[in-house]
Amino acid sequence: MTHRYGQSNNSLDNGNNHMHRGGGNENGENGRNTNANGSYGNNSSSSCYDQSYFYKLQEVPQWDALHNAAAEFHCDEKLHLRHLCNDTARCSGLTAVHVSTWASSSSSLLSGGTGGGTGTNGGGVCKDCTNISSSSSAQQLGLMASSSYDDGTILNINDDTGDDISPHQQEVYYNNNQNQNQNNNSNSSLDIIDEIVPNDQNKQLLQSRPFDRSKIVLDYSRQQVTGETMELLFDLADAVQFTERREAFRNGEHVNVTENKPVLHHLLRMPKGYDYHKIALSPSTSSSLSPGTVRDMSMGSQSSFSSFSSNGGGGKTLPTTMPSAGQYASRNSTTAIPPPVDDALQAIHDVRDQIETFSHQIRSGEQHSRGVTNKRITDTIVVSSSGGMHIGTEFIHKALSADSRASQAAEGRNLHFLSNVDPVDTFLETCDLDPECTLVVVVSKDFSTSIELSNFRSIRQWLNSKLCTAIIDENNNNNNIDGTSTTSATTAPPTINRTRRRGESEISERHIVAVTCVDSTQSLGIPETNIFRIWDWIIGRFSVTSAVGILPLSLQYSYEIVTEVLNGAHDMDEHFFNAPLRDNIPVLLGLLGVWNSTFMGYTTRALIPYSVALSKLSPYVSLVDMESNGKRVAIDGSELIHPAGEINLGEPGGNTNHPFFQLMHQGRVIPADFIGFMESPRPLEPLPGEAVSNHDELMSYFFGQPDALAYGKELMDLVQEGVPPGLREHMVFSGNRPSSSILLTRLDPFSIGQLVALYEHRTAVQGFLWGINSFDQFGIELGRTMSSKIRYQLAASRRTGATVQGFNQSTSSLLEIYLAHGKQNA
Repeated sequence: MTHRYGQSNNSLDNGNNHMHRGGGNENGENGRNTNANGSYGNNSSSSCYDQSYFYKLQEVPQWDALHNAAAEFHCDEKLHLRHLCNDTARCSGLTAVHVSTWASSSSSLLSGGTGGGTGTNGGGVCKDCTNISSSSSAQQLGLMASSSYDDGTILNINDDTGDDISPHQQEVYYNNNQNQNQNNNSNSSLDIIDEIVPNDQNKQLLQSRPFDRSKIVLDYSRQQVTGETMELLFDLADAVQFTERREAFRNGEHVNVTENKPVLHHLLRMPKGYDYHKIALSPSTSSSLSPGTVRDMSMGSQSSFSSFSSNGGGGKTLPTTMPSAGQYASRNSTTAIPPPVDDALQAIHDVRDQIETFSHQIRSGEQHSRGVTNKRITDTIVVSSSGGMHIGTEFIHKALSADSRASQAAEGRNLHFLSNVDPVDTFLETCDLDPECTLVVVVSKDFSTSIELSNFRSIRQWLNSKLCTAIIDENNNNNNIDGTSTTSATTAPPTINRTRRRGESEISERHIVAVTCVDSTQSLGIPETNIFRIWDWIIGRFSVTSAVGILPLSLQYSYEIVTEVLNGAHDMDEHFFNAPLRDNIPVLLGLLGVWNSTFMGYTTRALIPYSVALSKLSPYVSLVDMESNGKRVAIDGSELIHPAGEINLGEPGGNTNHPFFQLMHQGRVIPADFIGFMESPRPLEPLPGEAVSNHDELMSYFFGQPDALAYGKELMDLVQEGVPPGLREHMVFSGNRPSSSILLTRLDPFSIGQLVALYEHRTAVQGFLWGINSFDQFGIELGRTMSSKIRYQLAASRRTGATVQGFNQSTSSLLEIYLAHGKQNA
């Protein structure tokens, strides 16, 4: 078949122009065009981030073809969604399913009854099977991370449920090594266990274990696309070398080109025992190498991660610079390992071990981990700047609160967030806190902004003022972990309370810890033993799976629960990096986002989760997406001829009927992601005589609203219903409003981690397609610079009465009014 832009595409020739899902080639991509040597694209030795090797979106032939296709969707009635959604063949092709089978940390079968713990990173791992975690990669555990790929070994893990999976949604084991995968088509799930788990006892545990199974189903049949449209989008991804860019991201190349840094947040959730060396070169990585060679990424003494110095907190200090891509050479080998990966993984797990130990000590109330008055730490307050590093943690915190195991683990504990320099925020977050039971987690990469320092100094002053002369309760020495006394009523010693004035250093040592890149926080009064390390390559909006999020969440919910979140994120990482594009959920969402915003002209998108527990999902996705992709220039600095980025909004379903859906149905066209769950984390039994539960009631809207947006309601329907003529036009719904439906099995720690990584990768996909750098954020600097200038003026005027100068008339007038009011109320 020949596309309208004149390039042949064999993968479309399936007789009905619907998406073709079979016939994957040896590289694991259905219909991907390869060179004679099996590699993709240009065979030059240039990195895909060399500007000479860079293709802009508007320079590829699919650009005009997609614009023409979009014009047809806007004007051709036959392409209205009310017609497209009645095409069964089309709709069945526009779906993707990802299935994960994993062992939760709540089970004792693989964890010896401990639910994880030291040495396993809490992933439900048998101590004799350190290469297997509850979300091990597909290379480590063949029973998990299955998806609707058609070119792998089919696993029959569906026989216990009776689910009827259509051929294009078969669950398979996807192996990175495609040649080996072709030779293993007869393997069953137990055969794979034989290969991976040599220990007979551990194998029996795996075989007898009723694994938890989790599905993510993406249905994008209500998007304004056909199979041919999707093929154009897949070809567009090929033309701009998306696969190469994704692999460069995965392998630690400096995809953040403006700051000359790698982007490695996917390393943060790799389980302990994960063997990065087993990741074979993908076709995209080998495309820039001559046959028979791979890129040598071992830097020896030049590697910035080659040496470590221990910090007092038990973690390790990483340098903040990394080798440039130009330092890489070529040599014969079997794998390509980025120079920082091995050392970075070790350092990451050192910090995770540090968090595991520390959080257990705090939660168990061990004597040396109590506050200065000997009371247990029960409250944690995260203090950060207004830069958004807290938003991901707040999202996960809210989501975990609905999970029964997580909420049970958090019983008696509270987690607070102080991020706004507004004094009202400080008051609201501290008014109900007992400083004697409060631990402050201050989060900052380098403590370089005035907002960060102001918030930290305010909370430190609050602690010092309350604790300097607080009474020490000696009786708390005799309490069990649950707070009950260890002594009987007849032998209990008399209450001994004493007052002692203590210094700020003692208070800081017991009540303040820091998550930071800096080597020393002595100037802030925080001892180095209280530092939890992050690194310069961590980007704030992608930092939730680092100590930024892991530490406070572990204090609140336990390290074991948080490990399940990390495992879910790692599972989605593996899906994103390994799944064929046609079955890759983050890739599909990214392609559809570019289609809707760049070609269809829809500038806004909505995120509607049908769970109140996900009320913070939209702010989190807004942070990740808009800060990443709100750019005006391409990677090479040339101005974009198409806008990048989308406006994000959202609320939980059930709350959106009035604020959003009026606009979405009869106002502007806003593509939406609907997110729903097959199971409620807090189910209620149906009322007497009712077959429909509260969760069913909620999910009725999840299924109904996308159809209402797609089909609409025509004037003739209103006439037949007898609606008065004067009201008919007001009650017409034009329909043809696109949406995607994402249905997950349940809301639990694992699926929360999947959602985190899903939307992180969706954002990266769109940035790669637009040809922008999604990993810098210079747009936030100008306002910060102007604000600093204002701050200096305010300081001078407050101290010395200096006149306002150096600003335009409008700003000067407002400043003078503001300062005059302060003088009157002094």
